[in-house]
Amino acid sequence: MIDQYTIQNIADILNQRVAEVRNGRTHAVELYAYLYELEKLVKESKDDIQGLAFEEVEQYGKQGLDYGDYKMTAVQTTRWVYKDAELDRYKALMKARQDLMKQSAKIMGGLADQYGEEIPPAEPRMTQSIKMEYRR
Repeated sequence: MIDQYTIQNIADILNQRVAEVRNGRTHAVELYAYLYELEKLVKESKDDIQGLAFEEVEQYGKQGLDYGDYKMTAVQTTRWVYKDAELDRYKALMKARQDLMKQSAKIMGGLADQYGEEIPPAEPRMTQSIKMEYRR
């Protein structure tokens, strides 16, 4: 059984590894790949027992239960799926407008639509990530 003491040990080990990277004793890529793999394993395990854990927590009703430093409550949400030709048409129009706004951001002076109205430029937001692909 994993308990708080074990979790603290894991946190300590990870903090040590991060310190090693910051101090130049370990390559950042090495730790990043290790954490990526660890994250996948944890997610797979969590996904595997999620249904069982939900059933356990659900037994406590709306008040949920306290577990360590956490309050656990079973929450079920509804995701709506819309299948509608008219909605698809609006989505296509929106996509076309977004493409024009991207173009407007790239062109000095911007763009105008067929009515002479200025098309506001889209604002780029950059993010950084590392793409990880499994090689066999």
